[in-house]
Amino acid sequence: MKRAVEKLLMNLPINTLITLFLRENEKNLKGEKFFLRRVLLDVLKLKLEREICDIFDRKKKFILIAGTGHCGTKWLAYCLNRPFDNMVFFHELKMTILNKEWLEIAPYQFEKGITEVFNPYFNLISLLMRRFKIVGDSNSWELCFIPEVHKKMKINYIIYLVRNGIQCVHSQYYINKEFPRSHWLYETFIKKYYKMLQSSKDDWNTYDEWACWCFYWKINKYMPQWLKEHLNVEVFIYRFEDLLKDTKKLKSLFLKINSNISISENELKSLQLIDINRKIKGHREPEFLWKKWTQYQRDVFLKICGETMEYYNYEIPKNESFNSDSFT
Repeated sequence: MKRAVEKLLMNLPINTLITLFLRENEKNLKGEKFFLRRVLLDVLKLKLEREICDIFDRKKKFILIAGTGHCGTKWLAYCLNRPFDNMVFFHELKMTILNKEWLEIAPYQFEKGITEVFNPYFNLISLLMRRFKIVGDSNSWELCFIPEVHKKMKINYIIYLVRNGIQCVHSQYYINKEFPRSHWLYETFIKKYYKMLQSSKDDWNTYDEWACWCFYWKINKYMPQWLKEHLNVEVFIYRFEDLLKDTKKLKSLFLKINSNISISENELKSLQLIDINRKIKGHREPEFLWKKWTQYQRDVFLKICGETMEYYNYEIPKNESFNSDSFT
């Protein structure tokens, strides 16, 4: 069955495959499954490896949605994916088209750089830019690699998302709790930012896993400016919470991307109610998480992230008594 479908797809023009892929993208952003997904991606990747694509049309825009993860990038890609308005957005397109999990491809990328292995990604972006005025991708590229991406494919501007550090650190720490402190995540990935920014007087070796994730969120204060300096493009910074609550702010983002877009107040409100890509079940309000943390976790977070929390006008919940034995 798989070989028959694969043979059928191989005989289709690449533009037809891209049309099928765009339908798959809509389902993917909604969290739905698509039974042809794997075979379609295998065939599309194979054809893209053979394509030689370049885009020089200045009217076209390539936009990245960036952040430190767990900060609403998939939700925003879902909101902005509007083919009928001549704009398409993806979430983690790099991993999708290469058929690799992030922890499979990232170590190679950090060691080798952006090699020809990633050509299918850039070729797909080029082909999409022949069909759409605006093409965007969210959370595919680590912040420190975006200047290299810009050399391969001109980025018109970056939408930088920030989310409350209490929620981000909590989510990233517990999602990655299976990995020891010696893991690549800590000793290569997060440590790279520690070396890049040199913004801490603390000894890296004194950081445990919790402190590492606190430090990773802290870089939100510095990375937007770093990107501006290294790319010389506009970086629009938004708090995830503001886009969820303020329809005027969300609409202004739409208009910055596409001045011809028409979107109603009701549609904006419906987008703000969508909850996708939830990684941890249960309550996730900052105040609730803060109460669940141990005093050690609070102290480390305040020491490392306090300045960045203040910079983005996030409030630190008031200290209240709680039973540390109930912490999970």
